[in-house]
Amino acid sequence: MNQQLNLFGVPEHQVSTCQVPCGVHSIWDALESREVTQAECWVFQIINLHSSWGTGLSHAKSYTEYERYSGMARSAVIELISSLEKKGWLTKNIRNATDKHSQNEANIYLLTHHKCEEHEIPLDKDGRPKKCAVPRGQGSVFQMVEDGIITWKEALYWIRAKIESDWVSGIVEMTIAQARKLLGMTTKTICKIRKKIEQVGLVKKTSKAFRKWTAILFPKPYEKRRKRRRETRQWMRSDDDYYYSHNGRWKVSREDGHIKTRLEGPGDKWRYATEFELEKANLKIYTDFKPIIEFITSPHHQKWKRRSQEEPA
Repeated sequence: MNQQLNLFGVPEHQVSTCQVPCGVHSIWDALESREVTQAECWVFQIINLHSSWGTGLSHAKSYTEYERYSGMARSAVIELISSLEKKGWLTKNIRNATDKHSQNEANIYLLTHHKCEEHEIPLDKDGRPKKCAVPRGQGSVFQMVEDGIITWKEALYWIRAKIESDWVSGIVEMTIAQARKLLGMTTKTICKIRKKIEQVGLVKKTSKAFRKWTAILFPKPYEKRRKRRRETRQWMRSDDDYYYSHNGRWKVSREDGHIKTRLEGPGDKWRYATEFELEKANLKIYTDFKPIIEFITSPHHQKWKRRSQEEPA
């Protein structure tokens, strides 16, 4: 699709998007309540950009790469990731912690999209965890931060405005008081940010002076929205040792939560799946396996298992 670009390369309509968790119990909710800082929220967005929505698993990226993507110093990125881990918004190298060959490789993170019990996760009209489609790639705020055109604070403001906007038209209304509450920024900072993102073509202001800030965000949403079907739950086949994916190519251990993949060829041969294979796996598989892994690796279950093993027959 050919699109007209402005001087800073922002297209009229979004071409590619990433899914940003939002709503109650999301990191944006935590930012509003000041449980996380603006910088922590931004680093979370960068890791989320380079992750799989269905699994929450990030791609293998080095601190140097995150330094470039985030527009922050490497030392600041390391400190912020450590803080996010302590606060429970991500887990570092959860799937390859026992792999001796991966200790010197780039880190992989498991993001917490909504920090709450499963039944408390906010859902959209399709019955899926609530998320907002935010543009990525050329002309996006992520690319503009990497290119040094805007700052990460300006990008953070734009994404929050995107979440607050009408997701069909791309129109947003937000007062300075609302922006202060949602982002914890000062009035002076908000005014500077609005001016800058308008200059680079990320917004087109439509409101008059001294009125509620109303603008059209660019890139605008897709011209034609596709309809999504509601999720239908299917039960997985299981035996005493494993749960199996519906396509029969993957299984998760009921003992330790590790995932194995079936080898091609004759016979029923399996091996542990690599990080690369897990990243390429069908997202539906992770959706089914995730609650099983979380239960098996939970402290409560591990404690119960140790107790049952210690009890005399």
